[in-house]
Amino acid sequence: MEYEAFGDNAVIPPIHDNQTEILFDSRDPFYRSPTGAVPAGTAIGLSLLIPKGECPLSVTVWFAKDGTPAKETELVFTENIRQYQRWTATVTPTEAGVYWYTFRIKTPKGVKIYGRDLRNRPVCGRENPSAWQITSYDPTLKAPKGWAGGMFYQIFPDRFYREGERVRPAGKEYATFRTPEELPTWKRAPNGDLDTTDFFGGNLKGIEKKLDYLKDLGVTILYLNPIFEAYTNHRYDTGNYEKIDPFLGTEEDFRALCTQAHARGIKIMLDGVFSHTGDNSIYFNRYGDYPNVGAYQSKESPYYPWFKFKKWPDDYESWWGIKLHPEVDEENPDYLEYITGKNGILRRWLRAGADGWRFDVADELPDGFLDAAHKAIKEEKPDALFIGEVWEDASNKESYGKRRRYLLGDQLDSVMNYVLKDAILAFVLTGDSDEFAERIRGLTENYPPCALNCAMNLIGTHDTPRVLTTLTGVELPKEPAAQVAMTFTEEQKAEAMARLKVADILMFTLPGIPSVYYGDEAGMWGGHDPLNRRFYPWGKENKDLQKHIRTLGHLRKNYPVLKEGTTEILSARQGLVIFRRRDGIHPDLTVAVNASREERNVDLGHPRTDLITGKRLTDKTTLPPMSAIVLKN
Repeated sequence: MEYEAFGDNAVIPPIHDNQTEILFDSRDPFYRSPTGAVPAGTAIGLSLLIPKGECPLSVTVWFAKDGTPAKETELVFTENIRQYQRWTATVTPTEAGVYWYTFRIKTPKGVKIYGRDLRNRPVCGRENPSAWQITSYDPTLKAPKGWAGGMFYQIFPDRFYREGERVRPAGKEYATFRTPEELPTWKRAPNGDLDTTDFFGGNLKGIEKKLDYLKDLGVTILYLNPIFEAYTNHRYDTGNYEKIDPFLGTEEDFRALCTQAHARGIKIMLDGVFSHTGDNSIYFNRYGDYPNVGAYQSKESPYYPWFKFKKWPDDYESWWGIKLHPEVDEENPDYLEYITGKNGILRRWLRAGADGWRFDVADELPDGFLDAAHKAIKEEKPDALFIGEVWEDASNKESYGKRRRYLLGDQLDSVMNYVLKDAILAFVLTGDSDEFAERIRGLTENYPPCALNCAMNLIGTHDTPRVLTTLTGVELPKEPAAQVAMTFTEEQKAEAMARLKVADILMFTLPGIPSVYYGDEAGMWGGHDPLNRRFYPWGKENKDLQKHIRTLGHLRKNYPVLKEGTTEILSARQGLVIFRRRDGIHPDLTVAVNASREERNVDLGHPRTDLITGKRLTDKTTLPPMSAIVLKN
């Protein structure tokens, strides 16, 4: 019977079985040292192993900072290793930025260009194959203290918990009240937009009431979807950045929430929506609901220069064409001062008790705005965490025809880790261990360590279907009414639950800060918006799933290696992935995940205890399908 080697006994398969190929692995210190993202000014050694039969006349590396001409550096022959010649060179990224490199090998038959394929392996290309990436960041870059190693909990404030009687605030006469047992409405307005004027009554006092529950789960950070005054229930159409939405409470309620959260070791992160406001806002005032003169009402309004009118007043640029969200000019000096100035919005709410900011659609905000926001946040609270919503690899993201520099210094501390989300969910749904390992290695190679360790790991948010529903593997229809009518078999539900538990283990043990979307720990189901935003099912929670999350939350607290330890994929094949977290100070943790539909045998070396279940495992153990173990080395 074959057993997969485990821990220090594991052997990573060679890059190529065909020993006539050129060998290079950017993630192996033999070929590239140091590996991963590096501080600017770091000398990086590169090595190629070239079969002796190639008879190279010369070997060079073409190395360039993004957007600049490449510089060619010669590799020198250093030694013979069996049937290979080893050629080496040193390159140095001199400043922060994204750098790229490929190799040229000149032989009597001509010049071959070597780049990488989608699995990061060297391939020969006649034109320009994909280059390897080096992320070079500001040497002064560091993670804010007190965040890594923690646990996020994301709350959609209207849908979590209500404390006290529900009162209809002045100006909210249009709102429809819902009971916790009802579904959110999915009615559409004549323009096709979903109706977002139904309210369930969750409030800040309700969140405060549940702080002990959250602390017991292991939560150390509350990420709140927007809490400022707005017309809709989602509040991404800000009406007044200076005022808490009266449905949620008052500024005093917010300050009290921060005080009580801090007393329990829980930080508060706010959601900032700064690429647009609401059309029904103190700034735009399309409907005249505010007493001041807004940009829609007069070109003489002080807010008029903030917005992008094509033909005033009705023809204006709006977020994704949704007239509810008129876009702002983020680089307008008055708007920039209002948000990022000495008495601006960012500082105001940090002074009121918030500990960090998450920026909505960060990739739609210009660098100058992000630079100013970073400066304001860090001057006010040096250890505040500044996270951006970026769905792709943030180290090489392009938007509006420009390479972004989110993670290189003086901008974002980190991002929402949608790349990890996609990797985890695809792995537990398909069992493709090779693809999963490649995505994880890509993240650990491209992100600065401090950014990776502070990334908001997630498998579900207010912008995605409920993760349990996703993990049935059933494609959802577009319309909410059709999603409501969907039913799942008991077998599909059980499979989704098993996949979710494994996905949670991966999210909690891979680098970054795990984030639980409210109710996912209770077993909530639901499709796309708005069905992923139901009221929390108090009294009807899945207790087994809650216990699972609580176990993982306390695992984060009890094993510091999960805070900043490196991540090494030890094995990835046939649906089985084994990886190790190590920091050289605390005990290592090794995680084995079987996402296949068959049992997988693992040689642990000696009997060990699974930290998730507490079960004692024999040295030769078998992992059932869709299962995982976490072991202390």
